[in-house]
Amino acid sequence: MDPATKMLRNPVIPTYFSIALPWTMATMASSSAAIVDGIFVGNFVGANALAAVNLVMPLFTLIGGISTVISTGSVVKYAKYAGEHDWEKAAAIFTKSMIVLTVFSLLFTLAAFAFTDGILHVLSVNAELYGLSRLYLRITAAFQAFMILGFGLSFFVRVDGSPAVASVAVTGGAVLNILLDWLFLAVFGFGLAGAAYATGLSFVFTLAVACCRLPRRDCRLRLTRRLGCWRDFLGAVYNGSSELLNEISGGFIVFLINGIMIRAAGASGVAGFAVISYLLVFGMMAAFGFSDSLSPLVSCNMAAGKRGRATAFLLTACLTVFGIGALLFAVLTLWPEPLLRAFLPEDAAALQIAQEFLHGFRWMFLLAGVNIVFTSYFTGLHKPLCSLVTAGLRGMLLPLLLVWTFFRVWGIPGSAAAVPVSELLTFTVGAVIIFRLNRRHLSRGRRAAVLVHLPRIR
Repeated sequence: MDPATKMLRNPVIPTYFSIALPWTMATMASSSAAIVDGIFVGNFVGANALAAVNLVMPLFTLIGGISTVISTGSVVKYAKYAGEHDWEKAAAIFTKSMIVLTVFSLLFTLAAFAFTDGILHVLSVNAELYGLSRLYLRITAAFQAFMILGFGLSFFVRVDGSPAVASVAVTGGAVLNILLDWLFLAVFGFGLAGAAYATGLSFVFTLAVACCRLPRRDCRLRLTRRLGCWRDFLGAVYNGSSELLNEISGGFIVFLINGIMIRAAGASGVAGFAVISYLLVFGMMAAFGFSDSLSPLVSCNMAAGKRGRATAFLLTACLTVFGIGALLFAVLTLWPEPLLRAFLPEDAAALQIAQEFLHGFRWMFLLAGVNIVFTSYFTGLHKPLCSLVTAGLRGMLLPLLLVWTFFRVWGIPGSAAAVPVSELLTFTVGAVIIFRLNRRHLSRGRRAAVLVHLPRIR
């Protein structure tokens, strides 16, 4: 049975979780590796090194977001062609995405080395943290091609009927990252450079495992010289553009609050918020895993005319991510201090800032995942404008307006509360858009039914 048939005919809940669970486990493992990476850096290198990594992280979030736009938009288009059983066009869109991802990754690496000082200036890196941030940026940038191509190929492998291979690629890379962190930092004492090399080598592993799927006979992914018109690829990127805002939303929020922290509380403030940013990444990666699995399922079923089945996938995804968000909220409410002390066992000032910030910030986990699912659903429907509006509100516009406004009125606790308020407002807008889309579809269905029966009435 080819992957398109499975997405169109198998029961909704088992089909969704057979794709979503392995990928979510992989993304969770990846985010867990980032958290463990922060624990090793904070414990074996120091709070300044942790702050230096956190200042650079928004850049890599942006790069990951751009590659996710290309991958997600292409995969959704690939699923559409699979639903139509047009495998020639599916091969063309896969080939185009691999070409663009390769060129983009090489250009970024060159730019990171050529304009290091300018990049660090834009990221608000001060003199105290400059050397550490520069070191981490350059080493990690050298491995970005492996990261971009590895994750991009994993997106396609997952939809091609091998979610387990994609999961092993990403999860194995995360496990390797943790093991190398222990070896390079705890055993050999390589410092922050060791953490950067550990991350880079894990990217190499991910790409190598994902490539293992390509030679198999049942693999539908193939490179072709018949690329055809690039218009469908540009349309795919536009449709997936909201994923950029979703992907960089965490990094953008980190960037905004880093600016506040470094002015209001110095390096201790940045280090304290660095802990929160790792928890933010962990929570958002769970939502990304489930939402990323939704859009190709919706696209494939809509291409086959199965709108009710696409809606069932949406409801399943929303209930799942809301449950995960509620669980994270409960953990952060009941046991905040043990989590924070794992990162900063000896820095009392940074720990106190993190505790105060988390009190208001934790509420964002209740609706953030559902909002991300909304944008993926709109992407699967090939409604890029709706997806951009929802993602833009939660990822850019509302945080930009509210974080600084709330900070000026209520200080650091106010900037923490601004993020959940942004999620609540975004949820309201997203729910209204879905209601209007469904009402429009129902009204069209009624009109079609009337037209069908008109001859009989006459």
